This record gives sequence, C-alpha cells and structure tokens, in this order.
Amino acid sequence: MSSLCAIFMSCLGWCLLNLKLAHKVLLLVTIPIVFMIGFVAILADLQQKAEHAVRVERHWRDINSECNVLMNDFLRAGMVLYTYKLTGEELMLQRFDKLVESIPEKLRSIKLMLRDSPNKAVAIAEIEQASNEALRLMTKARTKMGYNFTGDDSKADQRVLVVTAGMVNHLSDFIKQMKETEHVDPHLEERARNMISQWLIGGVALSIVLAVILAVTFNRNTTKRLLVIVENTLRLSKRKALHDRQSGDDEIAHLDHVFHDMAESLEEAAKRKAELLAIVSHDLRAPLTSVQGALTLLSEGVMGELSPRASKTVALAENNTRALITLINDLLDIEKAESGNIVIVPRKVVLEELFERARDAVVMMADQNNIVIDIEDTDIVFTADPDRLAQVLINLVSNSIKFSPPDSTITLSGVVQNGNLRLSVKDQGRGVPAEFRDKIFERYQQVKSEDGMRGKGTGLGLSICKSFVEAHGGTIGVDSEEGKGSDFWMLIPLTPPPKS
Repeated sequence: MSSLCAIFMSCLGWCLLNLKLAHKVLLLVTIPIVFMIGFVAILADLQQKAEHAVRVERHWRDINSECNVLMNDFLRAGMVLYTYKLTGEELMLQRFDKLVESIPEKLRSIKLMLRDSPNKAVAIAEIEQASNEALRLMTKARTKMGYNFTGDDSKADQRVLVVTAGMVNHLSDFIKQMKETEHVDPHLEERARNMISQWLIGGVALSIVLAVILAVTFNRNTTKRLLVIVENTLRLSKRKALHDRQSGDDEIAHLDHVFHDMAESLEEAAKRKAELLAIVSHDLRAPLTSVQGALTLLSEGVMGELSPRASKTVALAENNTRALITLINDLLDIEKAESGNIVIVPRKVVLEELFERARDAVVMMADQNNIVIDIEDTDIVFTADPDRLAQVLINLVSNSIKFSPPDSTITLSGVVQNGNLRLSVKDQGRGVPAEFRDKIFERYQQVKSEDGMRGKGTGLGLSICKSFVEAHGGTIGVDSEEGKGSDFWMLIPLTPPPKS
C-alpha cells in the first residue's frame, strides 16, 4: 500500500511539475471527482446487490412461512377432525371445513412464489400430490363421521393419519432442503447494512487521505516553488545569490527563469553602472578638480591681472565647475546610499563646532546673497559621525540660502528631546507646500520644476541628507508655512550606532 502511495505521489508530482497551472487546477479538481464517482458507483452496486440479497432472503422467508402455515393447517385439520370424533361438536366440523378450504389456496400461493425456481417443481408436485391425497382422505373421513357419528373405522383413521403425517414430512423435508440449497441467512440484511457502512467509512477515510496527498503534493510542487521565487525577490533586494533555477515546464518554472534572467540583467547593469561611476569618480572628477583649481588661481590673479570681462567669465566657469563637481559628488553619495555602503564612524562631537564647520563651508555663498547664518549657543556634546552630519548641515544650509530672500537670517540650533538630539536649520524663505513636505526628501524631487532649470539644485541634496541621517538611526523632516520660512530638522539618537 505504501509503495502504491509513493508511486501515485511521484506520478502526481511529475504531472504538477510539467503541466500548466490551468491543467494542474483541472487535475486537482478532476481526481477527487473521479474518485467520488467511482466510490458512489461502488456504493450503488453494493446497495443494489444488498437489496437483491435482502429481497431473495425475504422471498424465501415468505415461502418458508407459507410452508409452515400449510403444515400447521394440515396438523390442525387432523386434530380438529379427531376432536370432532371424540366430542361430536358441530363447531369442530365447521373449523375443519374452513381449514380444508384454505389449504388449496395456500398451496397455490406457494407454487406461485416458486414459479421462478424450476428445480423445486418436483418437490412441489410431490407436496401437491400428498396434499390432495390427504385432503381426499380427510374429506372422506369427515363425510363418514357426519353420517355415522358413532361409527368406528380404525383403518380409515389410521390411513388419514399416515397420509397427513406424510404430508407434514414432505413439507418439513422441503423446508429443510430449501434452507440448505438457497442458503437463507436470517442476518443477511444486517450484514448488508454493516458492509455498506464499512465501505462508506472506508471511502471517507480514503477521501481524506487523497485530499492530504493532493494538498501535500500541490504544496511541494506549487506553493513551495512560489515561495522560492518570493525568497529570490528578497535575496535580489539584498544583493544575495539566488537559488538555482527551478526545473519543470509550467508557468512557475518560466517565471523563475525570467526572474533569473532579469537578475542577471540587473547584475550586468550594476556592473556597467559601477564602471560608469568609476569613470566619473576617477576620470572625470579629478580633471574637473584640477580645472577648478586653475580657475581659482586665475580669479585670484595668481596668473596675472585679468580684465573685468575675463574675470567675469572665469568666475562663471568656476561656479559651473564647482556645481558640476557637487553634482558628481551627489551622484556618488546616492550610489553609496543605494548600495548600503555608507560608512558611519561614530566619535565625540561638539555640536557648536559642528555648526561652525557647516557655516564656514557656505559663508561665501551666504555673503553673496546678504544672508546671515546665526548659531544659537549650545554646550551639547554627543557621539556621531561628524563628517556625515556636517555634510547634512551643509546641504540643508546651502539649500536654505538658495531659497531665502536677501537680508534674511538662517538659524542653526540644537536641543535634547526624549533621548534624541534635535538639530534644526530654520530659514525665512518661501516655505514648502504641505503636499511636498515628504516628497522633497526623495531623489530628483523639487517644489517647482523651474528650480532645477534655474540652477537652484538637482533634487539630490535632501535625498542624501535623508540617507546619512537614517544611517545614524535617525529621522529627518520639515515644518513649514508658505511665505514664512521652513524649519528643516533631524532627530539623531544620543546612543551611537555601531560602525558600519
């Protein structure tokens, strides 16, 4: 039985592995239906056989009952006749007459019930002959008794008894022969019910086993394989090696192959991207830095005094070069954030020095726009990566300078709140609309599309800030009111994150 189950499961597994999903579903629905149809057919056949057997048993039981009644009538007729001879009561004759009248009818009833049993014809003929002879003798004896009540015919009486006894013996032998040849079982109906019940219980048990087998096989060949694809998606997002390609010719196998092909394409694209970033980082940023240095020397007059027109052109070229280098640096930082390669090295940080470092980096830009950068007094000392936080503050302050009006103030402050350090860069600019307060921290998102066209940013700075803050385990956001400025804030845990 176990070997048959193993063969069935292996065949079913092969079908589920190579059939299309629609065919699998059809197969999973068809198998139980076919099983149930076969089971119902078997039950119907058992029911039909059981009913036939019960009918046969009841038929022979009825014949047996009629034979017993006929035999009993003969005995009663003889006893009634003998009683009449002893007592002379007319009531006995009436009873005798009724019994004699009913005996032929019962005999005809037995012959009718045995019309489909030709092998019983000889026995019935003998019984009928004996019955007729017994009836003739008893009727004759009754007639004599009616005319001569006191008469005494011992030989006639003896003959009646012998014939009646013979008739009874014929019926007894017939009943015995019928039981032996027809195998009449009085418990047949009960056994038939028990057999059907056993088949019904067995069919239900087999249905449950079949359902379990189908569920397990479907789970192994469909659900489990789908889970492999789901796990591959997680592995792909974490840049881990995928599971081997799945075998089979169904949609799941095709989907898995397409997913592997896509992963290979993404891996190839990542290699090309890494090569491009390497080119940008080494072959483009270094020459641009040299060009910027040369332009700076020219603008400072190291190479000689420049005419006003030349100075203006050099300053424009220097600004454009600086912007291009900033863009390259932003692209490299974004790549680090996407690849999870942001390195956080926590160490002791004096907040006031961190603010001054950020202000010094953008002070020339602020002076050009007549903007004051104010640092609130603070004595907070905490643990974090000062370089990453300084870059965040520089991006936030420079962003505020770009969108603040002349003669305005940008304020840097810090305060401890609920185990976190809240750093704030507050300006008096145009503000950020409510619908953009979350979007501006995503890549290439700006409040107005023309901001990028006017050179006010690439839409990468705030995204970089978010990556660096989250690398510290913190959060970043903005509180703003249009026309009244913005407050860019970040919450940095005072408990330092591990080195990563």
